[in-house]
Amino acid sequence: MKLRVHEMKKEEKTQDKDDQKLTISEVSPQVQDPVNDSGNASGAKTGFKGILNFVPKALRPVEKSKKKSGKIIVKLIGAFIIPILLCAALGILCYITAKDALLNKYEASSRDTISAMGMYSVNKFENIEGKALDFLNSDDVLQYTKNVMMENFVDAKTYADNCRKSLIALAVNNSSITNYFLFTPGAAPITSTSSINFTDTFYDEFKQGEIGQYFATNSSKKAAWFGSHESIDRIDEAAISPYGLTYIREFINGKGYLTIDISRKATDEILNKLDFGKGSISAIITPDGTETFHSESTITGPIFYKSDFYAKALEGKEEFSDYITYNGKRYLFLYSPIGKTGLSLSTLIPQDLLLNEVSKIRIITVLFTIAAVILLSLIGFIISSGISREVNSMSKSLGEIAQGNLSIRFTTKRNDEFRVLSKSLTNMLQNICMLIQDTKGFSSMVSHSADEVVTQSNTLSKAFSDITSAIEDVETGVVSQASDVESSFVKVTQFSEQITGVIKHTDKMGAIADSTLEITDQGKLMVGDLNTKSDATVQITRILAENIALVEEQSKNIGGIISTINEIAEQSNLLSLNASIEAARAGEAGRGFGVVAEEIRKLAEQSKNSSGEIKKLIKNIQETSANTAQSVKQAEENVASQSEALEKTIHVFAEISESVITLANGLKEIMKNMELVSNEKEEVLSSISNISAVSEEAAASTEEVAATINEQKNSIHKLTSEAEDLIRKTKDLQNSIQRFQI
Repeated sequence: MKLRVHEMKKEEKTQDKDDQKLTISEVSPQVQDPVNDSGNASGAKTGFKGILNFVPKALRPVEKSKKKSGKIIVKLIGAFIIPILLCAALGILCYITAKDALLNKYEASSRDTISAMGMYSVNKFENIEGKALDFLNSDDVLQYTKNVMMENFVDAKTYADNCRKSLIALAVNNSSITNYFLFTPGAAPITSTSSINFTDTFYDEFKQGEIGQYFATNSSKKAAWFGSHESIDRIDEAAISPYGLTYIREFINGKGYLTIDISRKATDEILNKLDFGKGSISAIITPDGTETFHSESTITGPIFYKSDFYAKALEGKEEFSDYITYNGKRYLFLYSPIGKTGLSLSTLIPQDLLLNEVSKIRIITVLFTIAAVILLSLIGFIISSGISREVNSMSKSLGEIAQGNLSIRFTTKRNDEFRVLSKSLTNMLQNICMLIQDTKGFSSMVSHSADEVVTQSNTLSKAFSDITSAIEDVETGVVSQASDVESSFVKVTQFSEQITGVIKHTDKMGAIADSTLEITDQGKLMVGDLNTKSDATVQITRILAENIALVEEQSKNIGGIISTINEIAEQSNLLSLNASIEAARAGEAGRGFGVVAEEIRKLAEQSKNSSGEIKKLIKNIQETSANTAQSVKQAEENVASQSEALEKTIHVFAEISESVITLANGLKEIMKNMELVSNEKEEVLSSISNISAVSEEAAASTEEVAATINEQKNSIHKLTSEAEDLIRKTKDLQNSIQRFQI
């Protein structure tokens, strides 16, 4: 914290020093000698090196720059050029603004004009469309068409006269109508001129013409505006009054057409109001692409209908304006539809015609800009010349001051800021002289103080080095202690975990001992039961031995019986032999007796054979009985031995039970001791943790102290270096002061 405060104070002092230099240098800037820019200034630089590093910038001698600086007159004239350029830019901006405003106003006026003419034309042409529709819906036209179709020509003529009168009245009441034609199949057309002779096939020819095909193609349309009707014009064009547009409407039943021509005067009246000056082009365009220009216009070919800009205007189906290029020139294109008639008004206005309105503004702007440039240049030259003379004079005087001559005084004939500057410079020189005199005594004192600072700094630096070494040793010991404590904590923690594991295993061993004790008791019961069963087995074995002996004795009795059976069989065999002999003697009478004797013989042989087999079986039974008796005897001995072993097993189980009880009691005692150890190890861990925390805090504090001492040591080194530098600069200052002439 102390080091941080020291650094902040040092930064504040450095900042104050920089602010002092900046403030003084702003009040009295250095001035280079414009007369002798390439002169040798090495002497001044060498002689004043110390003072230049010590005194404020405003009090230092001015060094001559080796680079050639620009003249102030050039800079002032350059400064005057900026407002001149601004005036020129203002003139150009005014011209552009005025041009844009006039063009926008002219464009808006032109759009309003063509829009107004569109509205005017809507009334004119829709009025004609309405009158034509009323005429075709009149009873006279319907009766005329009906009687023509029924070939009742007398009535048809009457209604035809009525239709003619209605058309004459329509043309008289509307001055825009110049020609009209009404024709149906099978009847003479009704026209505004009687000099045209229509053929009987005219209706069919008209229907097959371009106009008829238009209606056939567009069956939903019953009326349309066209630029001409060539089918009628070919009959006698001279007899037809000049017209600009024609309105053709098909009868409701599709059996006839009404054609009304609009005079050239009416179209010229509209186009005259769309005349925007020389070079402008205006036209009324019909749905079939016919462009109607002014009757006095020399334009013959189509201009608008097949152009891209006209197609773009049609896409919007409303008023449109844009700048386009036509025949290499820029035009303002205006478009306005005439209601729902299908007609439209289009105009091209040359851009040059629009720009002529702002040409005077351009000329006036250029003249005023040139005059402003000349006037400002003259004023700038006069002002900059006067300033340059004064600056050169002061620069020359400052050059002598830079060489060490402080007896110079600044004078001027001007009564402006230069007089104030001259007085201020003179006062500054007087103050500098006083400052130099005071500095002579001050420099000696500073040099002595700097020597003392260097001596004390060296002593203090050595003391800090010793303290640093001692603290480093302490830090090493604390760090080692912290490491040992941490290692102990780890080992105790591991030991604690092992104790916990031993407790768990001891619990398991206690449970196993209890289980073993229960199993031992069960084993004793099972062995006792087995001993009881063994006694029963011995008893059964004895009975079995007696039974086997009895079987052996009975087998012997059976052997006697078999011997008797063998004797009987031998006697029967002899008896059979005797009977056979007697039967043979008896002849045929003893034949039956011989058969019986033969059967007896066979029976005797079979009995003999069977007794032999039984004898073998008895022999086997006797052998088996003997073996069984021997095995039973051996089993009896084994059972007796087993009974003895079971008694020993019961005794072993009793000893195991006593040992297991002793083991369980020992495990319980171990458990109690381990629980005491587990409780005490928590206290040991807590103590070691506290010791570790204290060691870490001590290590951290030691590091902070060491860092602080190192920073103080570095600061002392810097202070020593700065003091030594101050001594050198003080000596340079003393040498430099000797060069001034006061």
